[in-house]
Amino acid sequence: MRSMSVWSVLSRLTGRTCKLRTSRSYMIQHPSPTKFSASDIGRLYEIPQEAVNALGYPKLLPSKLIKQNDVLGELVTMVREPLIEVSSYMSAIRDSFPALRLVLWGPFGTGKSTTLNQAVHIAYCENMVIRPTAQW
Repeated sequence: MRSMSVWSVLSRLTGRTCKLRTSRSYMIQHPSPTKFSASDIGRLYEIPQEAVNALGYPKLLPSKLIKQNDVLGELVTMVREPLIEVSSYMSAIRDSFPALRLVLWGPFGTGKSTTLNQAVHIAYCENMVIRPTAQW
C-alpha cells in the first residue's frame, strides 16, 4: 500500500484541492490598528518591534507574550471583541469630552492585560498621550 499525505487523502475525499495555510494567511494588513472592525475578530496582527521597544512592552506584557517576543523576535496578538470595543471608544474621543475611563474586567487569564497593551499600542499609533501611572 502506497503512503499518501493527509492533504492528498482530503483532496480525494472532498473533490477539492486542499491548501495548507500558514499563520501569515490570517494576518491583518492594516496600516493602523485603529482601522480594525468586527470582520477582523479572530485575525492576527503584529505590533512592530520599534513600538514594542518604545512602549517598554518587555516589562509590561504577560510572560507568554514576552517569551514569544524574545524567541521569535515579533509580537503577534489576536484581534478580539474587547479590542474592537475599546478602539471604537478611543476613536470617539474629542477634546471637548471629559477624560475617557474604561474598566476591563473578567476572570484571571481572559486577556485583560493583552487588551490593555493593544489599546496602548493604538494610542501610540494615534499620537495620544500615554501616561504610565499604574502602581502595583
